[in-house]
Amino acid sequence: MTAWVLVTRDADELDGTRALLVSRGIDLVAFPVLAEVAWRDDVAWVEAEAAVPRLTWLAFTSRRAPAALLRAGGPLVTRLAALPVAAIGEVTAEAAAASG
Repeated sequence: MTAWVLVTRDADELDGTRALLVSRGIDLVAFPVLAEVAWRDDVAWVEAEAAVPRLTWLAFTSRRAPAALLRAGGPLVTRLAALPVAAIGEVTAEAAAASG
């Protein structure tokens, strides 16, 4: 009998996880519970812009964040691009590098 696991991600994000589980006799069901939605808070953008002179790093904690930040555009993004970047996790680091 095959064991099944419910994984809370889109099916297109599960290649590595699927391969690992299948190699151990486990199949999975993709069940995404979150939707990516661009966050827009004008006050936060103004506060972030004001904080730029104090910032020493830009840290990404999600693989989706670098592309989302670039899509947001504007002078804040240009100023943030001058900072060194830290990424939490290999996939996030790859996404940051791909985004420039």
